[in-house]
Amino acid sequence: MQILKGFLKSVDNLAKPKIWESSLERIEKENNHLRKLVNRGDVNIYGLNTRPGHRDYEKIELADLVVNQKDLLSSHAIDAGLPSYSKFTARCITFAKLYSWSAGMSGVSPVLFNSLSNLAVEKGFLPKIPKHSSYSSGDVIPASHWATAVLNELSERQGYNAQYGEAMALINGNFVQLGYASSIVKKLRNAWLFFLELCSISCMLSKANRSNLFFFSTSERAFTNAALEYVRERSGDGQKDTQDPISLRAIPQVLDVFSVAIEEYLKEINYLLFKPSGNPLYDVSSDIPLSQASFLSPTLTLKASTIVESILFAMWSMVGRTNYLLSGNVKGVPKDAANEGSSLALIQYPKYMMSILEKSRLDFGRRVYSSGSSTSYGTEDLWTNGLNVLDQVESILDDFIKLGACEFYIFKYIQKHHDDELTRKLSFLRDVHADSNISDISKSVQDYIESRAHTDYEHLFPV
Repeated sequence: MQILKGFLKSVDNLAKPKIWESSLERIEKENNHLRKLVNRGDVNIYGLNTRPGHRDYEKIELADLVVNQKDLLSSHAIDAGLPSYSKFTARCITFAKLYSWSAGMSGVSPVLFNSLSNLAVEKGFLPKIPKHSSYSSGDVIPASHWATAVLNELSERQGYNAQYGEAMALINGNFVQLGYASSIVKKLRNAWLFFLELCSISCMLSKANRSNLFFFSTSERAFTNAALEYVRERSGDGQKDTQDPISLRAIPQVLDVFSVAIEEYLKEINYLLFKPSGNPLYDVSSDIPLSQASFLSPTLTLKASTIVESILFAMWSMVGRTNYLLSGNVKGVPKDAANEGSSLALIQYPKYMMSILEKSRLDFGRRVYSSGSSTSYGTEDLWTNGLNVLDQVESILDDFIKLGACEFYIFKYIQKHHDDELTRKLSFLRDVHADSNISDISKSVQDYIESRAHTDYEHLFPV
C-alpha cells in the first residue's frame, strides 16, 4: 500500500512526490518520440492527427493540429449544470493524473508536466469537475472540464498552449475514476473504525457471549484479525447458557467480509496509481503509437461494488442487533429502553434504522453491469459505470455513518438511563460527547476518529 499511502500524504500536505521528479527524463524522451512520429507524416495518431471517436478515419493536416487541440476540449466539456466533485476529490483527481503521467507513455512535454505539478500543490487550484457525466468508458466529459481549467490557468500565467497530442493526453485515462476512488478512502476508514467501536459497545451492552468472537483465521486474514482483536478486548467477558442472535454471533464474519472488501479496494487503487493510462500511449521502442484501452478500470469498479455489498451486510447486522438490544431479552435493558421518564422511550428507533437500511438497499441495488449499449451512431463501448459505482460508495457511506449514529445514540441513552458503568469501560462512548441528534453524532464521531487516526487506530486500517 506504499504508493497509496504516499499519494494520500502528498495530497494532504500539498507536496510533490519524489516519483514526479524522477520521471522527468523518461517524459522528455517519450515527448521527443511523439514529435518524431508526428513529423514523419505517415502515422495516424488517434486524436492528434485524426479526429477522435467514430471519426478517427478523418485525417487532420499538420497546420491544423493546434486548433484541433482546442476543438477537442471544447467539444467534450459539456456544461449540463451538474454538481461538482468536492474540492478534496478535485485535488485527488489532479494528483492521479500526474501519477499516471509519471508512470510513462503519455507523450506530454516536460513543460506541461512541470507546470501541472506546480499547479497541483497550490491550495487555490481546485477545478470544478462535474459529477454524473460519465459511464466510465473513458471519463472524457468530466476530464475535459478539468483539462480546460488546467490549460486556462497555464495560459493566463505563462501563455502556455497545449502541444501536439496533449489535449488527448489531458482528457484520456482512468485518472478521474482513480482520483475519486482515492478521495473516498478517508471516509471509508472513518466508517470502518466507527463500526469497530459499535461492535465493541454492542457486545458489552448485550452482555454477549465471549465465544461469539471466535475466528479461525491466522496470518492470511491479518486485517480481519486486528479488527477482531480490537473488538474482543473491549467487548467484555459475557457467558450464558443460551446463544446470542446471529447478528452478534456473526460479528467475526461481518468484520471479515467488510475488511476483505476494503483491503481489495485499497490494493487495486495502489496497483493502478502508478500505471500508464490513456489512448494512445507512446513507447519509445515502438514506431507506432499504442492503441489500447488502459483508460478502463473495470477491476476497480468491481472492488468498489464489493464495498457497497459489504456495507449493506454490515448495516443489516446493525439493525438486527439493535432489535435484540431493545427487545426486553437483554438483562438490565428494559424493552425499548423504557424508564421512569418515558414508558415508550426508543420504541421507534429500530423502525427508523430499518428505514435507512431499506433506503440504501433500494438506492444501491444495481451497479456495475446493470446496463450498457453502443454510443455515437453505433460506436462500440464497454460500460464499467466506474464513477457511478464510486458515487454509490460515497453515498452509502453517508447512510452507514447515519445508521451508526442511530445505534450510538441508543447506546448513549441506555448508558445514561440504565448502565452508568459503560462510561468507565468504554472510552469511545465517554469521549464522543454529542448525543442530541443523529447529525451531531455523525460529525462528532468522524472528528473524534480523525483526531486519533494516526495514533490509537493506526494498526486497524491499511493506509
